[in-house]
Amino acid sequence: MTWKVLLLSLAAATTAFPVDMENVTEEMKATQFEKELLTISYIQDFKKMMSDYVKSQYTNLTINDMEIINNILEEFLQNFGSDLHKIIVNGEKEETPVINDGIPDSTFDDVKKCVKNEIPDINDDTADQIVFKLRENLFKTRQKLDDIIRMRMDIENSN
Repeated sequence: MTWKVLLLSLAAATTAFPVDMENVTEEMKATQFEKELLTISYIQDFKKMMSDYVKSQYTNLTINDMEIINNILEEFLQNFGSDLHKIIVNGEKEETPVINDGIPDSTFDDVKKCVKNEIPDINDDTADQIVFKLRENLFKTRQKLDDIIRMRMDIENSN
């Protein structure tokens, strides 16, 4: 469920484009505003959920550590959002090498199904690109988070 909400919200955020405001009715403005507000809310909720999860797993993190973690999560959201924009709007495609992240491929097969359900007009190649970029960004983010956690554990073990 969380993947679906994240993908939908990031896709909506990255596919937005300017509109001719002269032809937009007040109702359309309100609807667009509500969608944008909902998207921002989803993104912030996802970031908070990930931050809370890290905090619950590693209770000895300092306030500074949590700020760094929140910045890493913000970077993940920005990078993945940018990648979604490049894929969906610009139609960019790149090689998709195997990512050895320890997560079963079947997990990402399920994510691909969610992507195709949420964005039914995309083809398999585009869905594969989205899933690859998600997996790549998650892997990089997890490495950064692991570094912070490892550093904190090293400090605790040295005391």
